[in-house]
Amino acid sequence: MSSSDSPKGKLELGSCSSSLPQSSPKEANPNYPLWAYMEKIGRCHTGGGNWMLRCVLCKAEFKGSYTRVKSHLLGKVGTGVKRCLGIDNETLATLLRLNDEGSTRKIRSSSRSSVPLLKVNSGSIGLKKRRGANDLVKLLDLAPKDVLDRMIARCFYASGISLNLIRSPYFRDMIRYACENSLEGYVLPTFDNLRTSLLDAEKANIEQSVKPFRSSWGSRGVSLLTDGWTDTTAKRPLINFMAASDIGSIFLKAIDSSVEMMNTDYMKNLFLEMVAEVGPTSVVQIITDNSPICRVAGQRVEGMHPYIFWTPCVIHTLNLALKNICSPDDERKAEKYLHCQWIRDLDRDVKMIRSFVVDHNAVLTIYSQYPTLRLLSVTESRFASTVIIVKRIKEVKPALCRMVVDSYWKVLVEEDAEKARRVKSCLVDDLWWEKIEFLIAFTEPILAMLRAIDTDEPTLHEVYDMWATMIEEVRGIIFRNEGKNIFLNESSFYEDIHRILVGSWNKSKTPLQCLAHSLNPKYYSDEWLGEVPSRLPPHKDREVSDGRNVCFARLFPAPSELQKVHEEFEMFSMCKGHFGHWDVMSSRFSMSPISWWENFGAHVPRLAKLADRLLSQPSSSSCCERNWGTFSLIKKIKQNRLASQRAEDLVYVHSNLRLLSRRREGFYIGPCRLWDAVGDSFSLDRPIELEMCNLSLDDPVTNPKPFDEEEFIAREDSDIATLRLPMEGNEE
Repeated sequence: MSSSDSPKGKLELGSCSSSLPQSSPKEANPNYPLWAYMEKIGRCHTGGGNWMLRCVLCKAEFKGSYTRVKSHLLGKVGTGVKRCLGIDNETLATLLRLNDEGSTRKIRSSSRSSVPLLKVNSGSIGLKKRRGANDLVKLLDLAPKDVLDRMIARCFYASGISLNLIRSPYFRDMIRYACENSLEGYVLPTFDNLRTSLLDAEKANIEQSVKPFRSSWGSRGVSLLTDGWTDTTAKRPLINFMAASDIGSIFLKAIDSSVEMMNTDYMKNLFLEMVAEVGPTSVVQIITDNSPICRVAGQRVEGMHPYIFWTPCVIHTLNLALKNICSPDDERKAEKYLHCQWIRDLDRDVKMIRSFVVDHNAVLTIYSQYPTLRLLSVTESRFASTVIIVKRIKEVKPALCRMVVDSYWKVLVEEDAEKARRVKSCLVDDLWWEKIEFLIAFTEPILAMLRAIDTDEPTLHEVYDMWATMIEEVRGIIFRNEGKNIFLNESSFYEDIHRILVGSWNKSKTPLQCLAHSLNPKYYSDEWLGEVPSRLPPHKDREVSDGRNVCFARLFPAPSELQKVHEEFEMFSMCKGHFGHWDVMSSRFSMSPISWWENFGAHVPRLAKLADRLLSQPSSSSCCERNWGTFSLIKKIKQNRLASQRAEDLVYVHSNLRLLSRRREGFYIGPCRLWDAVGDSFSLDRPIELEMCNLSLDDPVTNPKPFDEEEFIAREDSDIATLRLPMEGNEE
């Protein structure tokens, strides 16, 4: 309570002894660090050793001792003093740290010998400090915090809970609320409460939290994303549905499809059901993998809703292209691309070497003496699995080479001498390592595109250009490695790679990608056109123009509207009228596409509205894969006889809480940093690339062998430096 709020009125300064020193011996004592934030006006005559104080941060005046100073600055309730209004979250964190450090110093100074932690029952948490207490009672005042720390740790250890939970913002909010409020007589919710009424309440809360997302769908449009997965334990086919736009993605529904026959009609009905739930006029596209069932189902939805487009996931398409290059699962494909046969052989060699090292304890013992990195176990379903393991073999080359020349090598591999000779012949062969380096080099542009696309951020308008740029970069690397001139020579190997990449692109490209490419002002700028002499602006590219006109005909079926949108596109692409102004033309390359249309699109309202929708859409469904770990939890809860609808509600709440937490500022800084993106091995004391939370491309499972993690993370050329968010539930 400030002095102005006192029942006796404002305390006059004359009532305080201004002649006394303006500082106290305690002020210089590091055990009481919060005195530094108080100005002592004078000691009061009312007794008790209290001071008349003025807060340096908010200028509030009140009387009291150090206990009231802590209550004022740290915001403790029920102490008769108001909370300081001049403190932000960062300052509060600093004050809490200083107070904890001071408390620790007091414990250490109260006794020179080690004092065991006193056993305090649950009622002792609320004990008040009494005047004149001895050192042992003072220790009791501080013991509850230590007791609570140990009780939290005991709960983690006994229940087998991941230690990473301590970094969850929701867990920390729960503990903070309990500590800041008087909850005498509070009883924990029961098991039935958690699975019924509280779950319903939280689902309702989530629905309110995602309303800003849904409210933008009508004007900005939204993409429906779906991905299928099979539970490796129960062998249940599961389907995820999410909705994504430029302001973020939310989880819609998870469907257990084991109860129905998985066919085209079933998938079409699922798509139509989700379109109706989101709103037909809001859906811009449905993104799935490139399987025949999804393709036909998507095309049937297009027939019923001409303004909705089916789009194959670009990530899935690129991964299939890499698989055909590195390790085709069909002998017919392997025979078709004969000049890629060496990559298939290299893939077999690399996997053979890894298996030989990991599966033989004696060999693993020799290898473990040298490396700082572990060998990988990458499941075949992972993106670019072959390239990932080849990169790791290249990184641990010194350790592998030292392993096969170790004095114990011949002795320990006698039981499998033939395979040991094959391993050694590869590892000491310079030509074999040159092939490794070449494979890593020409696949890097493909991996770079994977990393750029593997997100729910808007990328639909960049896909067309990314494909063309990636293929040209692959071409340049191959020709340089072979010592040939791009314009004068031919490369049989590049012809095979080109057929694979172009074939994948032709299967996945859609008219919607052409239209989005046409509406990106960057691709009409002199800067972009000048980067590559052969580039054409979208309105002069025949393939792009054909796709754009197909979209215009579907989106504007009325002849009058179609004519008007063609006229507007002519003004935009040919820089006529308003679009011919210098500032409009000069900002096409430097300004983001959405910002450019917001600033200069008012003269072409139909085209501007269309651009606003298309430039806000993603091009992959990879964010759906980040939720599969939830089903391990759901499976256990179903064993506890949780109703099917309750299980779906739990998936909905769990997934959206995690998605919403990533939009909080604390997700990138502080103790909750990347809390759901990395595991228990994460440490805030070590540097970490923020890219780790964005992508699932290079996140393989590793063998549990000791290695120097600090050196591992610090490697600038390491593949882990560009990790993205893990794909849960899809690992071996």
